[in-house]
Amino acid sequence: MLWNTTITSACQLYHSRQTIEQFFKESTGPFNAGRMPSQEFRGNEAYLRLVTIAEDCCVLFKKRVLPSHWKDLSMSTVRNRIIHHGSSIEIADGVIKIRLNRSFPYQSEVREMLEALRQQVKIQQAVSDRKRFIP
Repeated sequence: MLWNTTITSACQLYHSRQTIEQFFKESTGPFNAGRMPSQEFRGNEAYLRLVTIAEDCCVLFKKRVLPSHWKDLSMSTVRNRIIHHGSSIEIADGVIKIRLNRSFPYQSEVREMLEALRQQVKIQQAVSDRKRFIP
Protein backbone atom coordinates (compact mmCIF):
# COMPACT_ATOMS: atom_id res chain seq x y z
CA MET A 1 0.00 0.00 0.00
CA LEU A 2 1.50 3.33 -1.04
CA TRP A 3 0.79 6.55 0.77
CA ASN A 4 0.71 9.83 -1.03
CA THR A 5 1.61 12.12 1.87
CA THR A 6 3.55 15.26 2.63
CA ILE A 7 6.09 15.82 5.36
CA THR A 8 3.61 18.04 7.20
CA SER A 9 0.89 15.41 7.25
CA ALA A 10 3.40 12.75 8.31
CA CYS A 11 4.48 14.95 11.23
CA GLN A 12 0.84 15.54 12.21
CA LEU A 13 0.18 11.80 12.10
CA TYR A 14 3.23 11.13 14.27
CA HIS A 15 2.22 13.86 16.74
CA SER A 16 -1.29 12.41 17.11
CA ARG A 17 0.21 8.96 17.67
CA GLN A 18 2.65 10.41 20.21
CA THR A 19 -0.26 11.99 22.09
CA ILE A 20 -2.20 8.71 22.36
CA GLU A 21 0.97 6.83 23.33
CA GLN A 22 1.55 9.36 26.12
CA PHE A 23 -2.06 8.87 27.25
CA PHE A 24 -1.62 5.09 27.45
CA LYS A 25 1.69 5.47 29.30
CA GLU A 26 0.25 7.91 31.84
CA SER A 27 -3.10 6.16 32.29
CA THR A 28 -1.61 2.73 32.97
CA GLY A 29 0.79 4.21 35.53
CA PRO A 30 -0.67 6.63 38.07
CA PHE A 31 -4.31 6.05 37.05
CA ASN A 32 -4.11 2.23 37.14
CA ALA A 33 -6.09 1.90 33.92
CA GLY A 34 -4.09 -1.21 33.01
CA ARG A 35 -6.37 -3.28 35.23
CA MET A 36 -10.10 -3.11 34.81
CA PRO A 37 -12.09 -2.98 38.06
CA SER A 38 -15.03 -5.01 36.82
CA GLN A 39 -15.98 -7.88 34.57
CA GLU A 40 -18.96 -5.87 33.37
CA PHE A 41 -18.52 -3.93 30.13
CA ARG A 42 -20.49 -0.86 31.32
CA GLY A 43 -18.53 -0.69 34.58
CA ASN A 44 -15.24 -0.74 32.71
CA GLU A 45 -16.56 1.82 30.23
CA ALA A 46 -17.47 4.19 33.08
CA TYR A 47 -14.08 3.62 34.70
CA LEU A 48 -12.22 4.43 31.48
CA ARG A 49 -14.30 7.57 31.01
CA LEU A 50 -13.33 8.72 34.52
CA VAL A 51 -9.67 7.91 33.81
CA THR A 52 -9.92 9.96 30.61
CA ILE A 53 -11.38 12.92 32.52
CA ALA A 54 -8.60 12.66 35.11
CA GLU A 55 -5.98 12.47 32.34
CA ASP A 56 -7.51 15.52 30.61
CA CYS A 57 -7.33 17.46 33.90
CA CYS A 58 -3.67 16.49 34.22
CA VAL A 59 -2.94 17.57 30.65
CA LEU A 60 -4.58 20.96 31.29
CA PHE A 61 -2.65 21.28 34.53
CA LYS A 62 0.60 20.51 32.73
CA LYS A 63 -0.11 22.95 29.90
CA ARG A 64 -1.50 25.86 31.92
CA VAL A 65 0.01 25.62 35.39
CA LEU A 66 3.37 23.86 35.43
CA PRO A 67 6.55 25.88 34.90
CA SER A 68 7.95 25.44 31.41
CA HIS A 69 10.89 23.31 32.54
CA TRP A 70 8.49 20.84 34.26
CA LYS A 71 6.08 20.36 31.34
CA ASP A 72 7.84 17.24 30.05
CA LEU A 73 7.79 15.47 33.42
CA SER A 74 5.34 12.67 34.13
CA MET A 75 2.56 13.35 36.61
CA SER A 76 4.13 10.83 38.98
CA THR A 77 7.33 12.87 39.04
CA VAL A 78 5.42 16.12 39.55
CA ARG A 79 3.39 14.56 42.37
CA ASN A 80 6.54 13.20 44.00
CA ARG A 81 8.31 16.54 43.79
CA ILE A 82 5.41 18.50 45.24
CA ILE A 83 3.87 16.17 47.80
CA HIS A 84 6.52 13.69 48.84
CA HIS A 85 9.50 16.03 49.08
CA GLY A 86 8.99 18.55 51.80
CA SER A 87 5.43 19.75 51.61
CA SER A 88 2.20 19.02 53.41
CA ILE A 89 -1.37 19.74 52.48
CA GLU A 90 -3.85 20.91 55.11
CA ILE A 91 -7.58 21.47 54.73
CA ALA A 92 -9.24 23.73 57.29
CA ASP A 93 -12.58 25.54 56.99
CA GLY A 94 -12.85 24.54 53.33
CA VAL A 95 -9.48 26.11 52.47
CA ILE A 96 -6.64 24.02 51.09
CA LYS A 97 -3.20 25.11 52.31
CA ILE A 98 0.12 23.82 51.02
CA ARG A 99 2.92 24.20 53.54
CA LEU A 100 6.47 23.99 52.25
CA ASN A 101 9.42 23.00 54.41
CA ARG A 102 12.24 25.54 54.47
CA SER A 103 14.58 23.02 52.87
CA PHE A 104 12.10 22.19 50.07
CA PRO A 105 14.13 22.46 46.82
CA TYR A 106 11.21 23.34 44.52
CA GLN A 107 9.74 26.33 46.37
CA SER A 108 9.98 28.74 43.47
CA GLU A 109 8.33 26.25 41.09
CA VAL A 110 5.44 25.58 43.48
CA ARG A 111 4.91 29.31 44.04
CA GLU A 112 4.90 29.82 40.26
CA MET A 113 2.31 27.04 39.87
CA LEU A 114 0.09 28.49 42.59
CA GLU A 115 0.21 31.90 40.92
CA ALA A 116 -0.69 30.31 37.57
CA LEU A 117 -3.63 28.57 39.25
CA ARG A 118 -4.80 31.88 40.73
CA GLN A 119 -4.66 33.45 37.27
CA GLN A 120 -6.67 30.58 35.76
CA VAL A 121 -9.31 30.94 38.49
CA LYS A 122 -9.54 34.70 37.84
CA ILE A 123 -9.94 34.08 34.10
CA GLN A 124 -12.68 31.51 34.68
CA GLN A 125 -14.49 33.82 37.11
CA ALA A 126 -14.35 36.69 34.62
CA VAL A 127 -15.71 34.47 31.84
CA SER A 128 -18.56 33.16 34.00
CA ASP A 129 -19.40 36.70 35.20
CA ARG A 130 -19.50 37.92 31.60
CA LYS A 131 -21.79 35.04 30.59
CA ARG A 132 -24.16 35.89 33.44
CA PHE A 133 -24.67 39.43 32.13
CA ILE A 134 -25.01 38.56 28.44
CA PRO A 135 -28.68 38.09 27.53
